[in-house]
Amino acid sequence: MEGFFTSLITSILGVLIGGLIAYKIVRWQFESQEIVQSRKNQVLLRENVGRVRKELFYNLGILTELCGVLNKSNTSRTDILDWGMVYVESFSFFSFKHLSNSYLHPMLPTILEKEIFESYSELETLIHCYKKILKTYNFSLSVYGSQEEAANEFDSLKMNINQVRNKLETGIKKIEDFRLAN
Repeated sequence: MEGFFTSLITSILGVLIGGLIAYKIVRWQFESQEIVQSRKNQVLLRENVGRVRKELFYNLGILTELCGVLNKSNTSRTDILDWGMVYVESFSFFSFKHLSNSYLHPMLPTILEKEIFESYSELETLIHCYKKILKTYNFSLSVYGSQEEAANEFDSLKMNINQVRNKLETGIKKIEDFRLAN
């Protein structure tokens, strides 16, 4: 009988010790998988932020070209505003939307997410502002025949574009300066 209890206790201790060892091994595997996945996510996040930065540079180039188009004439003209509309409609939001809709978005540090969001928000606001001013400009000319009011709208538009360009340059600089954790 004594051999039975010794064998039983030995078996129970063996199972407990073996279970603890197995638990530690499985836990170590999960932790190492989480570390590997976290590193992959950080790499993907850096790549996505890099794409967003390139897209913002592209949009900044469009803004610079738009300023050149609008500065071709000191007086406002419908054909120049229509030409500028082609530039405004060519802003790209693909990389931003891709990042915003991905599972990586919540991993963005708040400061970086704020800069990216504000940069794209400025572009969206400019698109709406440009369309509104274009309609107001055409309305002022056709209904009132007021070249002066139309010129004021044109000057207001150029001022808005320059403000957005400056904010975008600042935003891009802050995004470039920000480093994601390794």
